[in-house]
Amino acid sequence: MAPPRERRARFAAATLFREALDLARRLHPESDEELLFYRKYGIAKQFCPDNFIPCHACMQNDASDDPCYVLISAVETHQARLHPKATVKCPNKCPVKFLSEGEAGKHHHFVHVLQSVAGGTVVPDFPSSPNIFLRRFVQRL
Repeated sequence: MAPPRERRARFAAATLFREALDLARRLHPESDEELLFYRKYGIAKQFCPDNFIPCHACMQNDASDDPCYVLISAVETHQARLHPKATVKCPNKCPVKFLSEGEAGKHHHFVHVLQSVAGGTVVPDFPSSPNIFLRRFVQRL
């Protein structure tokens, strides 16, 4: 079981993630499932607590709106245990692995290329550094 501080950080990030996702859905309705997934993943990445990363495979396999945040130091173990067939690494050297080169290419395009073009913002009117906002939110819990 994760330490209480990690659980609070994950809970706070998931709460902010759901609010941002709801706002994005209301502001920019989208019917393309692939774009919806990468919008959801981008928002999860934006509100991810420090030292965590959203698990691409978990979020892709789960239809719910809950982000799966994994400690960066435990990503290899998580992927080996839950996603053993995912062996293709992200071309941008992030710790995420995929089942195919095509998935890795889409991840690279939507998460790294488009995010850098847009200045890293996925949802308008949110703080430019969500982790600062997240720390303040966690401190209030």
